[in-house]
Amino acid sequence: MNAFELQHICRAIPGDEGPQSLLNDVTVCFEKGLLHALVGPSGGGKTSLLRLLNRLDAPDAGTVSYAGRDLGCWEPRRLRRTVAFVPQQPHIFPGTARDNLLFGLRFHPDIVPTDQQRLSELCALSQFPPDLLSKPAEKLSIGQQQRLVLARALCLEPEVLLLDEPGSALDRPTAEALGRSLRHLCRRSVTIILVSHDLEWVRNHADQVLFMEAGELKLQCPAAAFFNRGVEDRIGRFIAGQKEALHHDG
Repeated sequence: MNAFELQHICRAIPGDEGPQSLLNDVTVCFEKGLLHALVGPSGGGKTSLLRLLNRLDAPDAGTVSYAGRDLGCWEPRRLRRTVAFVPQQPHIFPGTARDNLLFGLRFHPDIVPTDQQRLSELCALSQFPPDLLSKPAEKLSIGQQQRLVLARALCLEPEVLLLDEPGSALDRPTAEALGRSLRHLCRRSVTIILVSHDLEWVRNHADQVLFMEAGELKLQCPAAAFFNRGVEDRIGRFIAGQKEALHHDG
């Protein structure tokens, strides 16, 4: 069963020399309950695609549907509770980390108020240190803020998580622990669609990989098939190049 279906999506923004294409005739389905990773060179349209999935942006042409309904038929607040977006640059509200974690509950009256046990579970799932809950959120590191915003999204019990570079500010052990948490959410039927430049992390945790370049979807396949490619084409050379960069960084 598909969570999302996108048909012939196009999106452009104004540029100095005319419209700049971000997405060009993208058709893709995202199956429910899997972890889908969007990969590819910077500027390929990955984040642009992610933002369409809860109507932070709208396509210029084509259709996006969730659970069999066009996104335009969804009331925006309900859609964004159901399909939660966690950006790479976290948005933090004044107050403590705990205040921030619970912020979204004011918009979701159907959820029972969060007790200490639920707070502990949310911290465990997001890899947020619970001993920091009383700390001013603005004093946290970027990596801690990213995990706090993820916990805030999980507090709303979404059906879908949209994550933009969730491990970009994390060390390797924490990123791997977060990957295991996301896999746990998938087993609970949460659909996860994320952007990542960390191919090692994607290899370890993704079910499906989508390769995007120049605003086009070039390939969608199971993660095992993606990483078993040779270097005879553009995608294979991209994978090899990322491995080489990781080797030199190490």
